[in-house]
Amino acid sequence: MMRGKVAWTIGGIVVLLAALVGLVGAAPGGTAAVSAPSLVASPREIDFGPVGVGATSAPIAVSFYNLSDTSFLSPFTGGGVGAPFLRTDECNFSVPPQSNCRMLFTFAPETAGVFTATSEISTDAGPATIVMHGVGVGPKLHLTPQRVDFGSVLVNDMASAQTALIRNAGLAHLDFLEISQPGAPFTVTPMNCLGGLDPGASCALSLQFAPAAAGQFTTTAVVDTTGGRVEIPLRGFGRAAGDATGQRVTPTVLDFGPVGVGATSAFQRVTFYNQSSDDHLIDWSGGATTAPFARATDCQDDIDPATSCVYDFTFSPTAAGSFSQTVRVTNNLGTVEIVLRGDGVAPRITSDALALEFPPVAPGQTSPPQTVTMRNDGLAPAQMFGGAPDPGNIFGASTTCGALMPPGTTCEVFYTFEPDTLGRLSATSTFALDAQGHYPFTVLLAGGALMPGLTLSFAPATVDPGEVTRLQIALANSNPSLALTNVSLLTQLPQGLVIADPPEPMVGGDCAGGSFQPVAGSRAVVLSSGLLGGKTCAMSVRVVAATRGRYTVSATATSDSGPSNAATATLGVGTGYPLFLPFVRR
Repeated sequence: MMRGKVAWTIGGIVVLLAALVGLVGAAPGGTAAVSAPSLVASPREIDFGPVGVGATSAPIAVSFYNLSDTSFLSPFTGGGVGAPFLRTDECNFSVPPQSNCRMLFTFAPETAGVFTATSEISTDAGPATIVMHGVGVGPKLHLTPQRVDFGSVLVNDMASAQTALIRNAGLAHLDFLEISQPGAPFTVTPMNCLGGLDPGASCALSLQFAPAAAGQFTTTAVVDTTGGRVEIPLRGFGRAAGDATGQRVTPTVLDFGPVGVGATSAFQRVTFYNQSSDDHLIDWSGGATTAPFARATDCQDDIDPATSCVYDFTFSPTAAGSFSQTVRVTNNLGTVEIVLRGDGVAPRITSDALALEFPPVAPGQTSPPQTVTMRNDGLAPAQMFGGAPDPGNIFGASTTCGALMPPGTTCEVFYTFEPDTLGRLSATSTFALDAQGHYPFTVLLAGGALMPGLTLSFAPATVDPGEVTRLQIALANSNPSLALTNVSLLTQLPQGLVIADPPEPMVGGDCAGGSFQPVAGSRAVVLSSGLLGGKTCAMSVRVVAATRGRYTVSATATSDSGPSNAATATLGVGTGYPLFLPFVRR
């Protein structure tokens, strides 16, 4: 046993602390106690994004890292999840030191809606909570045009067929419940609609009008599906022979449906029929549009009797939202109003992880990459801008995401952790879906050395006044490959408790490069400029109190990786027996 001052250097002076039983168990040969299991779970938040009702998402893995260099991590209990989330457990064994296991989570919505759940997992290294999000999306019916006017048609003749396009704009299969037949003189013929529509697929209705008598005819065709129900107003005029006058314009309502921001729709056409037997269509005016609608062609010529001309329109949204506009076209036979409608839809990028946790890495080294998969679940193509982590010298990023992500496609971003110092480090990786910074989303990045763990105790914890005990100090480093530097501790013993003479300081474990020099009679316990390796550093010093009472010591260690936990220990002096014995007269 050494008396007086003890200095520990890089070469290391290892003195076993036999008194640290129950605090730091010294292994044979003078090595430090085994380090406790240490858990890092990544990612801790999962966003499945939109998933079709009845479908199951791709699995997303959560990795559980055991950072200990000697201890196994077990058991994994709890973590149950309920529908619509599912879990496949690969962590049904003890995880060896410096190893990991995975749990796979999926999202299988049976109904439409927004869902959130948590998975509470317990281990002997503490709990881990995994938060999950998902949106169940069903089928969605979209039909254009939303009304059809056949104009004037000769009795016993048949108008040119009009087409209504049905599209499934949802994420689940769309089944048809009813496509009604409105009855003469109208007919509705489904084209390629048998068996329903998968997401994004379309089919057509062929609409015809064949009047058998003169007069105005109106009715409604009904399309009822698992993704919604629409009614299509139909109108036509039966014209007797010799009554060839006026013009017929169809359709007068154009619905472009959802179109991606920055994209341009296919053109939709409005036809002007000159049904007059004598008059020409002349003196054209109007028809002007404003953004996001545009007129591609127009009718400016002299339109002969029994002929036609067309107006072509397109929709090019520059922002998300619903748009409508009424265009008025005038000629010598009257004024016609054409209604234009459309929805600008933005790309929607979701990721399989909203946050990444990196295991500790030594400064100057680079971690293995962690991958985040991006998905475009919107209806518009996306191009991702930005994404470089800030600060970029700590976390690195590379990506397979190219110039354009069509709807329904994925790409990957690879992140690495490149610390230049010890301590807890974090950054954000922020993306935008266009060059103007619209529709941003963020991935949180974090990693770095774990803080030192501090434990205080007295051995023995109860003594008589004037009897010497030992104050035991243990510092644990949970970073298997990183040394904690500039480790220091300063605490004042409570009044009445002092360092004994001689102090007889003892040091054991992975302690080096620092100073532990207690002074007899002093109340200051000082550790300065220490170096703690990958396990545990243990120290002790003799202390004594002359008077009865309870003495509580509190301390917090510091290091280049940050502060430790706050630790306390209480010594009882003369508290093991009654202070006063009653006098008994015999």
